[in-house]
Parts: sequence; C-alpha cells; structure tokens
Amino acid sequence: MMPAKFLGIFIFYFLFLFGNSVIYSNDINISTNTKYNITKFIIQKYPEFNNIISEDTQYRRISENIYIALFHGKIGEHPGYGVFILNISSNTVVKKIDIFPSFDQYDNYTQIEKAGIDFAIITQYSDYGAVLSRVKYFFDLVPENPVKKYLAERVNITNIEIKGDKIFAWGSAGQNKIMIKLTIRNGLPETETSMITPMIENEVESKINISENEKIYSPSFIKEDEENLMLGYSGKCDVINTSSESDSIVKEKRKQSEYKTVWLPNSYHGIFKRDELSKHIINISSSPIHNFFISNNQQLYPSGLPYGIYEIEDKKCRFYPIPEVTIDMIKKFRNGNDYCLIDNQMGAFQRFNDEIWFCSDFYDAEGVCGLGGIGYFNLKTKKYQIIRSTQIAEYGCSALLMEGKEVFIGLSHRGEGEISSGGLAIFDIKSNKFYRWDIPSVINIIKKIGDSLIMGTKDGIYILTSERKILYIGPEINENGEYELIMRQTEKD
Repeated sequence: MMPAKFLGIFIFYFLFLFGNSVIYSNDINISTNTKYNITKFIIQKYPEFNNIISEDTQYRRISENIYIALFHGKIGEHPGYGVFILNISSNTVVKKIDIFPSFDQYDNYTQIEKAGIDFAIITQYSDYGAVLSRVKYFFDLVPENPVKKYLAERVNITNIEIKGDKIFAWGSAGQNKIMIKLTIRNGLPETETSMITPMIENEVESKINISENEKIYSPSFIKEDEENLMLGYSGKCDVINTSSESDSIVKEKRKQSEYKTVWLPNSYHGIFKRDELSKHIINISSSPIHNFFISNNQQLYPSGLPYGIYEIEDKKCRFYPIPEVTIDMIKKFRNGNDYCLIDNQMGAFQRFNDEIWFCSDFYDAEGVCGLGGIGYFNLKTKKYQIIRSTQIAEYGCSALLMEGKEVFIGLSHRGEGEISSGGLAIFDIKSNKFYRWDIPSVINIIKKIGDSLIMGTKDGIYILTSERKILYIGPEINENGEYELIMRQTEKD
C-alpha cells in the first residue's frame, strides 16, 4: 500500500498537471490564404474595425485548430485592436472577444501575454515599455455566450517570510497592498489553505485565520536624526584599491579625476524604512564601533554614492569599491561591444558567514553596457572574488540567495522601458557551473523551503521544486474579478 506521504504528493501533482487549463505556446504556422480569408471576414462582419494590418496580427493556439488572434487596425480614425477566437481548420471566426481602441491617441505595442482554452490576457505597452493597460478575458466557444472582462494588474511580490509551516508574502496590485498566507504541505505551498488579505496602514490585518502570534507587521519607520546612530560615522573615507590592475595603471587611468577619499553622508533625505536601511549595515562590534556598510543600487541614500563596501572602525572609514569592468572583459564574455560607456553597479547582496555575496547590475541600452556576474567580499581579508560566465554575462540581477553549496540569482535586463526577466540562474560552487531556468517575470526575492525555492516576482509567486519543475502560484484574477491563488506548471522549465 502506498504510504500516506507519497499518496499526498501523487495527488498534488496529478491535480496541478491535469486540473488546470493548459497554456499553449505561440504558433503562427498559419497559411497566408487562411489569414487573408479571416481578415476579410472580420472587416465585412465588423465594419467599425477597419484598416487591419495583417502582418501585425498575433496568433496563439489554445487547443487543436483553435486560435486566439489579436488584430491591429483602426476604430474610425483611432488606432485599435480586435480579439477573436478562430477555427483554422474551417477558416472561420468562432467568437468575437473584444474590439477596443488603443490606450491613447498614439499607437502603442499590444500583445497576447497569456492565453488558454477559456481565458486570455491582453497587455498594452507604451513605446518605452511601461504597462498602460492589462485586461483578462474569460470566455467559452459558444458565440452567443457573453465574455467577462476585468482589469488584471500584476501582483508585485516584494517580500516573503517563512514561519514554521506558514509562508507570508506581501506586495501590491496597482495601488492596493496585499498579503498572502500559504501553508506548507510535503515541502510545497498548498493553495487550498491560502488567504489573500489587504494591508491596513502599517499592519497586516487579517479578516480570518491569522492568530496573534502569526501577525506580521509592516516595517517601522525612523527619522533622519536616528539613522546616523546606526552607522556610527559620517565624513571622509579612504579609498582602497580593489582593481586587479597595478596601482600605477589605476592611477594613470584616474589621473584626471583621481580620488583618495569619498564621503559617507552625515544625513539622509526623507524617511526610510528601518529594516531597509539596517540590512545594508553589518555590525561586527558595537564597542568600539566596527561596521560594514554596503552601498549598492538600492537608493535609500543620496544618488551618486559609489558602489562598494564601507568599513567603519575606530572612528575611521575605508571604502572598497567594486572591482572595475573593462571593455576587454565585456568583449570576452559578451562577444561584442567594441565600445560602450561602462556601467558597473553592485546589485542584490547577502551576508553568508564572513563573506558578503552580491551580483552585478547595470543599465544596458543607449550606448551604455555592463557585465553580469556574481562575487563576494571577504570581511576578514578585505578582498573581492568575482565569478564571470558567458551564461549570465548579458544580464544584471534583481535578487540573490546564497545557500552554502549553491547561489541562486534572479537575472534581469535594464534597458529602455520596463525591466525584463532573464530567468533564474543557479551557480553550483562545487562544479563551478551555472544552470538556468525560465521565469517569465522579474524576480524580487528568493527564499528556500526544504529542497524547493519560492520566488516573489513582479507577477506573483513561482516555485522551483526539488524535481526542478517550475510552478506558478499566482495570484490571478478569477471569473468573479477577484484575485485567487492557483497551481500551474509553466510552459518551460
């Protein structure tokens, strides 16, 4: 007889593999004649939608011979779009989903973001990549049955905490703050016992099922005059050479703008979250004060502060800038870029024993480029170690988790418009190799639950299971226009 534990795991995987709508990949293997006939039919039946640009039409297969199509044309003189369900085998339009104008008077980029046999998400972007509109449709294949349409803003998960067998995740959907509670069963979150609740003021208030000892409070806030006490220093800091090049070469390169000191500000502008500021400070000793302060691209402090690590000890300050990136290094790992203005930032970081692990980040557009990688700063030797690979060289990073034998990195690309995802990379320290998985949304935070990973992204929660399968939990808008959690395996893993 199958043990209860393994029976539960079997049922769980059976349900998510076969109990959810399958999302098919984009498939445009449709004949030119078929496209012409369908376009002609739409223009004749829906005269308000005209000037269709057939070359811009997007097709997504949602079942055998059934496609959802997004047509680009005009509604009167205004740019617009039409969404239809097509039967390719019979060259017919099964159903009109919607005809709608472009978000503004200027045309923009619109795409089928996701689609299944009974739903589709259509997203409009500005010319610089910002999301203008994101709508989710629910439908069946019966022509006369109505279509449901809801605004479907992405749920941006910015923080995750694990307490015993409970997972608390919080973030926002547009202007609305939310928190999600999940129960861990057999090493994975269980969506049937989940809960989504609004955040009120600085506290996560529950309508149901959160006991006093489970309450999670939003970060407290502190004023400017309290912040300096955490650092224990403000003023000039000596710059320590961390370049792999000789001192003479570094000095020559900086001849026009050489600096021997940098400033650690004695005040901060505005009011910042205590936990956000304090996580940049590593306290070695309180008496006498010995702190390390990590200056990365999370701008909680005035812009212009150089990237690297400050050491504050005995009323003195030393600054260790992150090692330089050169054009030769970029040409070696990225196969190109004979010239660009180099951007070299310190991204996400984490302390692990006597090391501060971090990943590189950079802007990558408009003549600016950089070089992806991971590395660590040893708090005892005060030395950097950088690890480069062609597998991650073209990406910056948005999240990092160091777990002793492996480093997990959320890859991202920062160019014009929205930041895009480069997926998840795993660096195996023993084999010195990188492995990558496709996560379609930018990763904000990575946590470990048993042998699995849970990732908060700009579009909900993803799981990398111990079997290295990618699951998507949501939240997503349901047919009632409410956010709910699901469990679905993604297209790629």
